[in-house]
Amino acid sequence: MDNKQIQLAANSNPDHIIGYRNNQAITLKALCQRAYMWKTYLEKREESKFALYVEDTLEFIAVLVAGLQAGKTFYLPSNPLPATAESLAKYVDGFIGLFPQEFSPVLLPMIGTDKSAPAVKLAVEKLKEVFVFTSGSTGEPQAIPKRINQLITEVQILERTFGNNLHNQKLYATVSHNHIYGLLFKVFWPLYTGRPIQAESLNWPEELAAVSEKGNFILVSSPAHLKRFAQSDLLGSVKGKITAIFSSGAPLDRDTALSIAQFLGHAPYEVYGSSETGGIAWRQRTAGNPESWTPLKGVQWRINQENSTLEIQSPHLYDSNWLQMADIIVPEGENRFLLKGRVDRIVKIEEKRVSLTAIEKALLASNLVKDSKVILVDMPETKRQRSAAFVVLNAEGKRFILGNGRLALNRFLRQKLSTAFEPVTLPKIWRYIDALPINRQGKTTYANLLALLKQE
Repeated sequence: MDNKQIQLAANSNPDHIIGYRNNQAITLKALCQRAYMWKTYLEKREESKFALYVEDTLEFIAVLVAGLQAGKTFYLPSNPLPATAESLAKYVDGFIGLFPQEFSPVLLPMIGTDKSAPAVKLAVEKLKEVFVFTSGSTGEPQAIPKRINQLITEVQILERTFGNNLHNQKLYATVSHNHIYGLLFKVFWPLYTGRPIQAESLNWPEELAAVSEKGNFILVSSPAHLKRFAQSDLLGSVKGKITAIFSSGAPLDRDTALSIAQFLGHAPYEVYGSSETGGIAWRQRTAGNPESWTPLKGVQWRINQENSTLEIQSPHLYDSNWLQMADIIVPEGENRFLLKGRVDRIVKIEEKRVSLTAIEKALLASNLVKDSKVILVDMPETKRQRSAAFVVLNAEGKRFILGNGRLALNRFLRQKLSTAFEPVTLPKIWRYIDALPINRQGKTTYANLLALLKQE
């Protein structure tokens, strides 16, 4: 399909239902009118680069398309926390959405509403690029440019791979559109196909059960949400209603995948990728299916012989160069591979990507800590993973804990971290020790730290 056709087939029908908000149908005309008002408003603004964080997906689409047509550039951070907004200052000169007031964000009601306004066509073929963010090896967020034609190329491949059985069903999501996964699956893919979009995200299993009463639908989700869903005893209530489930953002554990497959009759489509690469490969696991991944159409891959990491060449990349990943792989079968861990210290906790090194550096910056190590540990009671912090206090830190106690110090350090890290990534376990344990090579190992936990 060439770019001239990537405007939405629905553009020829202003009464086409583009999505739903609060159970109310939103027509293409209404969304285009909203986009026109945003375009008119943003054209009057002097700022050229905006950070954008809007939770309502339909409003996000209106702002994004209108702003790009007005010549603005958008950066899409993963959260609106104060430290995130502060770090965006080197990229942007304006903020739109749920950012702290000290950054003077443009709030959504400011542009007003006018049902008589003309409509901006939701054409995307002339739009240039947006920037999504990820964490680098130092833990500092890196802005990743994504050309619109890159995103369109990817959704064309998604439609050819998965679209045959999806029809024109509603799409519900538990993930954010400010992440590349959500941007593709709950914004550009449904826009490209005309499938209705839900403005609100689902957060709880009970919400999923409620929407299942309104007919068949597609679910775009994450391993953390799917695990809660599978453990909620609500699978039976949605049987026959979910046409397809997509999962990405982190590995989906096998037990959850098989449980969903057993109850619903089909397993989730798991998509492996990253902010830098977009989609790389997919799999659908049942009791008899392999654990290996099949590359998406057009993705070429090879193994780096020095460290067994994956290298890819893909139409989803910004250029045609080979890109080395931090994922260790083992080939299996014809044109498939297994994932065997990572070579860096970037981890995902409940789909939130975080650098353990960055948490350690932030603890040192508190002026109470002499040394620290943060690791990821399994929590048997919840069957989830959380971070654990092993902290060596300096003299000031020792005075603090003597005068205020361990719980007060825990709260103080968590508060310091909370301006830069998502709540779910903050250390759940705190250990204050005289020195970090080291082995004969003078290194602090994961096993050394786990041993400290087992001693208590």
